[in-house]
Amino acid sequence: MGAPGDIQIGGINEKQVPILRTQFGLATKVDSIFDKAQYDGTLGLAFSQYNGTQGYPFIMNAVTRGNFAKPVFTVYLDREVGKRKIGGLITYGGVDSYNCRPVFKYENVSSDYFYQFKIDEISLGQYKHRGQYKVELTFSKIMKGPPAIVAELAKAAGAQPTGDGITYSIDCNAEFQSLEIIAGSTKYKIDPDLLIMKLNIHRVAMLADLKDGLLSSAVLDSIRAVGIGT
Repeated sequence: MGAPGDIQIGGINEKQVPILRTQFGLATKVDSIFDKAQYDGTLGLAFSQYNGTQGYPFIMNAVTRGNFAKPVFTVYLDREVGKRKIGGLITYGGVDSYNCRPVFKYENVSSDYFYQFKIDEISLGQYKHRGQYKVELTFSKIMKGPPAIVAELAKAAGAQPTGDGITYSIDCNAEFQSLEIIAGSTKYKIDPDLLIMKLNIHRVAMLADLKDGLLSSAVLDSIRAVGIGT
């Protein structure tokens, strides 16, 4: 862990916003899987001091110092994988109104470590599952969940296992009902086009399973609450 220094955030050819005295961790070993990665490093967006770095998180440092207009940041990930040079956009201090629909509800986070909130029900078509689960936001393009539940959701949508034991495939133009998630008294709906990720001309993926019992999705985030928008 190096000594605190100053970093700057901002778009290319735009005015940069300095975040003073921000502590960064330096990796001493990097897995070979990152050899061909098209980026130089990872900027942590943790809000908790219990993030393993023993330092004050960048995102909270920026909020505390008043660098953001609002204590909010928005993460947008492009669904067209490999089609464009820009894979997404992070908006600091506000909501990305260009790429994202309005945030219509905030849920309190249920963990001091992750952007995580609780849900009470998930359904698609005729399949409905009740039971309290924790949804963890990992800024991933793929939704993951308990294998048994994912299998039923995929079946309800008409998706087929790909054979890798993880993902499901479905026709790009398939029509099925929206995925519905209930958290408390609020029902969230994710339309079919947001559940299908085109991998290439002949293959698409829908959902994946995860054995740790968490569901994950890339949506909108704030500091102490999670803003849900699609």
